[in-house]
Amino acid sequence: MGNIDNIKARIPVDELYKSRSCFSIIALTGISDTSCAELSKMMSDEDFMRDPGLRIPKDLPVDQLPIINNSEIYDNGDEGRYNKAVGKLIFKRKYTICYDFLSNEAQKETAYTVIKYNHVVWLYLLLFIYSIKNFTFNKHNLKSKILEILKEKFAPSHKEQVEKDYKKLKDYQSKEIIGEQFLDNFDIVPIVNLIQTIPTDFSFKKYFESQDNTLVEKIYDVFCHKDFKEFIEKMDGLLETCDILARERFYHRLSACIRSLGDPFYSSEKLSSEKNPDCTHLYDLVKMINKLIKGVRIGKNPEHKNESRIVIDSIKNSLEALYLKERYTAFYLMAVHDEEKYLDIIKAKVKRILKSKLNPQEEPNKNEVDLTSDAILRFKKKEADAKDFDRGIFFSPNVSQCIADAEIHIINRKDKNSEALSFYSTAEQWMKYKALILHPGLITPSSEERCMIVAYTAKFNSGCLSRQVGAVITNSSHSIRTIGWNDVPYGQIPCGLRSLTDYISPSPTSLQYTKYMYSAFEQSDEPHYDEDKTSLKSKIRYDYEDLKNSKHLEGLPTSYCFKSLENKYSDVKNQVHTRSLHAEENAMMQMVRNGGEKLKDGIIYVTASPCELCSKKLYQIGVRRIVYIDPYPGISRMQIVNCGYKRPELKLFEGVYGESYFKLYRPFMSYKDEFGIRFSAQKLHTASEILQEFTKKIKKGHKDTYTEDEYNEIKSIIENIKIEENKN
Repeated sequence: MGNIDNIKARIPVDELYKSRSCFSIIALTGISDTSCAELSKMMSDEDFMRDPGLRIPKDLPVDQLPIINNSEIYDNGDEGRYNKAVGKLIFKRKYTICYDFLSNEAQKETAYTVIKYNHVVWLYLLLFIYSIKNFTFNKHNLKSKILEILKEKFAPSHKEQVEKDYKKLKDYQSKEIIGEQFLDNFDIVPIVNLIQTIPTDFSFKKYFESQDNTLVEKIYDVFCHKDFKEFIEKMDGLLETCDILARERFYHRLSACIRSLGDPFYSSEKLSSEKNPDCTHLYDLVKMINKLIKGVRIGKNPEHKNESRIVIDSIKNSLEALYLKERYTAFYLMAVHDEEKYLDIIKAKVKRILKSKLNPQEEPNKNEVDLTSDAILRFKKKEADAKDFDRGIFFSPNVSQCIADAEIHIINRKDKNSEALSFYSTAEQWMKYKALILHPGLITPSSEERCMIVAYTAKFNSGCLSRQVGAVITNSSHSIRTIGWNDVPYGQIPCGLRSLTDYISPSPTSLQYTKYMYSAFEQSDEPHYDEDKTSLKSKIRYDYEDLKNSKHLEGLPTSYCFKSLENKYSDVKNQVHTRSLHAEENAMMQMVRNGGEKLKDGIIYVTASPCELCSKKLYQIGVRRIVYIDPYPGISRMQIVNCGYKRPELKLFEGVYGESYFKLYRPFMSYKDEFGIRFSAQKLHTASEILQEFTKKIKKGHKDTYTEDEYNEIKSIIENIKIEENKN
């Protein structure tokens, strides 16, 4: 009876957590493909809790200090020592809770299924070839098609001025570096046989739009098949051995053509030169990922279709991440950062690949390692920047925006630190997030996370059209002292509320307030630009003369950025022209205006790292640590922060913020109530309750005293009950 009650009592509580514990999707992103791959491998490990990067809770240090009253602590100057002891104990308890929870038998089968992005690209390519009308899909024809795409995509840069030294090193004679004999020793028969298991009438339209699970399951089976994985591994090895940089560029070009036109064979050179490129197939690859996720849910565990956990390794296009976020509540975008220099990671990889082509005794040529690594780093930086996106080329990678959009940030650290009062190694950080995904609210946020979520929330007050930034300044104990966001000085109207329509041709109604909204400089008709002796107002009128007739705005405001237009017309790039105070400046000004405590040894949490001007001010007021999410593309770190005797620490944020903060830290119900419900499964019964049940069973009323005959009768009934139980 007790076991049945236990099951019944536990089911309602466990049902609350199924939406997250049984189904979640994590998309990894980051500059380093290696670090993302290492983390995804860790996440897919069913024996993860034995990872060497995890500390054992009993080994975490706790300070044994004498218990004395506060006055003695202050008199002895021991406040810092006792505060540190408290911090150690709190961290040990948080760590132990996560460790014990994931070590429990109930959480053993919670490994993640990996969907590799490059594998999705190959699957799309093979299915595209398979779907070509009147194409005979055999080993000869498939090999010809793969050679065709390799010759066009696996090639030096289309721009001859890029990577000159690297090209000289490789001694390229032409753009074609793949010959007809390239795949002669490549066994392509297994992949041909595998793809032919898919119905011959396959089309992407049918695959993406059909509600029939048969095709979804069939393609997922192909994706998981060992022959498909071996095909890609061998192909990648072949391409890396041939040219490491060209292999990186191959996936870049191939995925761009698919996102643009849905055609892997479209000329990458032609695509890169188009002024108004097509983006009609922008979501094709992520739609395929979405179908593969469905395949995981169908095929992994037929009896429990919803019990699936997926990690995507890795996303490089921010709109693909947004596509998944809009479809799944249990979606998390996780950025992986490298603690060591990324160039060193690239060099180690290049050296390993080059060494594989040599005799064991030989070492790769240092010049080749350096030039190759530098060329790859430049290429990775190109993938990271958002210049293409700013011009409407949305099919390009923009890793920096993916990182900015990520709400969970992990610092890749292979080694564990026995003294760290944080989830330090990559394994420990993943342990924390995995536990919180399975059981939201299991532990409370770190001080860093608590302060950053306030800065993140503050940034939405900003009226800036270019970038919203939030900042929080605390004392050394992480107690918030001031909050700021980038915005115009109080008394002026934010850019987001101003209107080009009102500015160019104000209506009678708007005339009464335009004198407050626009500066004397903006309203002046005096010549300002030497080139054509025109004013700002006249230039804007000329550029936006058809503003009222535009059909593309669809009722949206005609807000404008003064700095962008002024820099454009004066042909300079000057940050001074911005109307807004930076978030850090605003936070500091709030303290000055309202009168606050000194910020010596303070900490600032800011969603974007400070520029050169703000870094100087923070240095001056005594801020000792700058915690940020997005790196500022300037020289503030090298020129301002890394100078002098009392340098503030510039620290990349690690933790969770944004919507994911609430998804991970907000419990579904108070733990007091949850504990009560779970414990009620082991409810204790009083002697009176047991006696009442017994008297009902023997059909004798309850009395304070019994006669000898009644006593013997009841005793006989008990003996008979025992005999019956033994027979059963």
